[in-house]
Amino acid sequence: MTPEQVDKRLAELLSNRGKRGTDRLAQIEQLDTLASYAKSDTQLINILMHLVSAHFDANPSMASYMPVQLWRNSYKYLARIMSILAKNTSLVLVEDQADPEQVLSASMSSLNASSDSVSGETSVVSGGSSLVAYIERLDDEFVKSLQVIDPHTSEYVTRLQDEQSFLDIAETVQAHYEQRVQNLQRASRVAARRLEHLYYKTNRDMLALARYALITQAKEAKDAKDAAAAASSSSSTGVVATITTTPSTPTLSASSGA
Repeated sequence: MTPEQVDKRLAELLSNRGKRGTDRLAQIEQLDTLASYAKSDTQLINILMHLVSAHFDANPSMASYMPVQLWRNSYKYLARIMSILAKNTSLVLVEDQADPEQVLSASMSSLNASSDSVSGETSVVSGGSSLVAYIERLDDEFVKSLQVIDPHTSEYVTRLQDEQSFLDIAETVQAHYEQRVQNLQRASRVAARRLEHLYYKTNRDMLALARYALITQAKEAKDAKDAAAAASSSSSTGVVATITTTPSTPTLSASSGA
C-alpha cells in the first residue's frame, strides 16, 4: 500500500466510527492491520492514536468496566506511541484542540535547550485525542474494574498487577509534557493520577502482591491440569473414581520412651 492508500483507508474506517451497525471489535482489528502498512512514524502515530480511541469506544457503557484484554492492548499501543516520540525528536504531537504553532514553538525550545541534535525537518502529527485523556481513561477503567471484581478472588490480585503498567506509562507521559511539550497543566493532571496510586503503597506491599499472584496462578494451573487428567482418565474407563481420604492416626515410635 502506498502512503496515500493508507490515508484513504484510515479515512474510510474513521468515517464509520460511531455509526449504528459498526462492529467495534472488527474496526479495531482493521486499524491494527492498517498500522502494519504505515510508511512513516507520523502516519503510524496517527493510526495508533485512533486505535487507542477505538479500544475505549468498544466499551461505551459507563456501568461496566473495560475488558481487561482491551485495557492491556490500549496500554501497549500508548506505550508504542511514547516510544516512537522518544526515538524521533523531530516529531511534534498536536493534541485535540491545542494550538499547533504554540506546541511547535514549545517543542523546538525544549529541543534547543537540550544537548540532543535534531536531524531532518520537524514533522507535526495531529492526534485525534490527547495523551492525558488516555491516561485518565486508563486509570478510570482500572479503578472501575477493581470496584466490580470480587476482592477475595485470584482475578482481583492478578488485576492489581496492571497497576505497575499504568504507573510506568503515566510517568512517561508526565515526562513528555514536562520536558518536551512544556505543558505543566497537563503534566499536573497526570501527576495527580500517579499520586493516587503511590501515596500509601510501599515496595514491600507491591512485591507481596506480585508473589501471591504468581503462587495463585501456579496453583490454578496445577488444579486445571489435574482436573483435565482426571476427566481424561474417567472418560477412557467410563467409571468415575471416588477417592476417600482418611486422616492418619499418629503413632509413637519405640524410641519415644512411652
